[in-house]
Amino acid sequence: MSALFDVKYRDAQILLRAFEPTPDEVRGAAAELSSYYNDAHNRAMLTHEEDMSAEEVVEYYAESRAGGDRLFLLEQDGVLIGDADFRQFDAESAEYAIMIGARNLQGRGLGRKFTTMLHALAFRGLHLARVYVTILPANGPSIRLFQQLGYAPDSSPRARSLIDEESDVTLSMDRAAFEKQHGAMMDQVQFAPRK
Repeated sequence: MSALFDVKYRDAQILLRAFEPTPDEVRGAAAELSSYYNDAHNRAMLTHEEDMSAEEVVEYYAESRAGGDRLFLLEQDGVLIGDADFRQFDAESAEYAIMIGARNLQGRGLGRKFTTMLHALAFRGLHLARVYVTILPANGPSIRLFQQLGYAPDSSPRARSLIDEESDVTLSMDRAAFEKQHGAMMDQVQFAPRK
């Protein structure tokens, strides 16, 4: 298994951290993640329709990691507020997804900051050339988030191979474009393998 990464960014007085959790850390976060996934608003924006128990969250993380996905817990000042992942890797690209699960923190720009942090890792640490997102058409906030980040519509065979439903919106961004638009913040992001 490859090294687990820890990604940090300090924004004014707030410390944002995204990290690949150990199995024990997943177990510790599973109840909170379950509540985020099962929140009616959040679930409507995600691709699963059934509730997930804490045990199912632990299983999901273990199965996803065994399949090669890179899953991250998201913390603001040490408090869990969501998760994100890179999945469906090929030689130079992956699909990305993020959820700010804490409803009181949604719409405050944290998704944008965490996405920039994790893209610094994806492009500079994992050496990806392109990142894709697939979004439910009803999830307007996520579509706007990724468009504001510089993602563009992508109907290439690779992008469309990642969809769950034919109506899913597919967007992508390459490393050069992301670094051009977000290089200043990316330069402030710290990432390293966890010890």
